[in-house]
Amino acid sequence: MSNPDLPRNFLRRYPLALGCAAVCLLLATAYFVRQGTLSGDAERLAQLESEGRNIERNVRNAGGMEEHTAALKQGVSRLEKRLIRADDIAGTQEYFYGLEKASGVTMTVLRPLGVSKAAAASALYQPAGFNVVVEGGYSQLCSFLRSLESGLSLYRLIDFSVQRASTVASAEGRAQREVLTINFQLLSAK
Repeated sequence: MSNPDLPRNFLRRYPLALGCAAVCLLLATAYFVRQGTLSGDAERLAQLESEGRNIERNVRNAGGMEEHTAALKQGVSRLEKRLIRADDIAGTQEYFYGLEKASGVTMTVLRPLGVSKAAAASALYQPAGFNVVVEGGYSQLCSFLRSLESGLSLYRLIDFSVQRASTVASAEGRAQREVLTINFQLLSAK
């Protein structure tokens, strides 16, 4: 015997079990939907935490920003005072003659090599090359190099060579003279 009312009887016989199954099914569906959105929310939370830490660090480091900016501007102005102008030949010669006078050497060659071609065209500061040959005693050559190092302009030494020139008879006796050939670059304004 077959009972055609089986589904209907089943619903009537177990209403609590069917209600619990329906609630479990709804809760399982809600759980899986929620898990799918939680991974996206966790990524968003990590991103927001990272941005928050960056903002907090920026706010903490912003203290005294005006003083730092003023010190930086002052440093840049001091740097720009030490720059040469590559096209100012008279000013450059005056600088080198001042070094010659301060150290007591004799400058035999002063050859400007111009702005380096390797320098970026968009750079604010460019190196200007020079080839200088000076003659004098060893202590005078050392004094010339010291004057160049502590001088007004910023420089980069490329290469140099020292050779004996001659022995000169003087009132104190025979003095040894050396020749210093030096290639270097001075920082220049564009």
